[in-house]
Amino acid sequence: MKRRKNTSENDNIQEELNMKTFAEEEEDMKNTKTFINWSGKVFAALLLSCGLLLAAAPAWSAVDCSALTEPGGDFDEDGIRNGEECGVPSPFTLINGDEVPYCGNGTGTVGCLHPNKADVFIILNEAPGSVLIPDDPFAMVSQVNDGLDITVHVIDKSQANADRTIINRPDYSKVRAAQITESLIPAAGKDTKIGTAQQEMFVDKATVYTQRIVDRVNSACDEGSTCKDISGVSGREGLIDLYIKNILAHELGHILSITPESNRRFGGHHWKAGEGFVMDQNIIYTSKKGKVTFYITSQYAAESQDSVEVQ
Repeated sequence: MKRRKNTSENDNIQEELNMKTFAEEEEDMKNTKTFINWSGKVFAALLLSCGLLLAAAPAWSAVDCSALTEPGGDFDEDGIRNGEECGVPSPFTLINGDEVPYCGNGTGTVGCLHPNKADVFIILNEAPGSVLIPDDPFAMVSQVNDGLDITVHVIDKSQANADRTIINRPDYSKVRAAQITESLIPAAGKDTKIGTAQQEMFVDKATVYTQRIVDRVNSACDEGSTCKDISGVSGREGLIDLYIKNILAHELGHILSITPESNRRFGGHHWKAGEGFVMDQNIIYTSKKGKVTFYITSQYAAESQDSVEVQ
């Protein structure tokens, strides 16, 4: 995983809805990119006219497990070698002996590996007695288009060492599970944050305060006769599930350091609340004429998607 220190205290304070696009204009960079693109096209045209540009060859190609040529490589850069993600010579095995098999011809799903899709392992510590963590808790992360298009494997402590390495081999010392812990501690005084995360060398930990999310949704919904999300999800239970998934995806974003540069106005490494991205500072809602509407997004910004590095 990337080693940039990245901290988060997601307070999710209600703000007035502001859907104006927030983007810093970088004209010099745009001009540079335009020049490079233009120059590249001219150069390619010259080569073609001279008969020198015979075929466009990709810089790399996806791994074909049926004809594996580089078993020691790591095409998806997740720290697990192509051969082991293809099940060659044997399936990838966690420290407790559980196998994580090759996905076959698919591109990677929970419970199996594929050399062309990065894998992240997470120890999700649910609070004792809690029933708040939703099914498929990292669905927003695994999305192909709006998400990060990575496969998230939720494991328990028995499947990793104390330092969260998941395989007992020196060459795999950097392949560690991140850790996200659920807390049922209610908000008290100024302590109203619903998620915290810290990412630096061998830390990769986060906490999600699910009971505070429940309390926040209930408090907002008490303001109106109807309560729904802009996506169409309605009812308190559905909103709570969606909200928790968003915060899990948000805190994992901090762990993976896919966030914007720190901005004190937005509470650190966040986009401004209301921008419509998973890494927004806060989730906002409006209450008008008895109708409460949440704006819970499941979309990561393009910049976040482009900067994913899981090792």
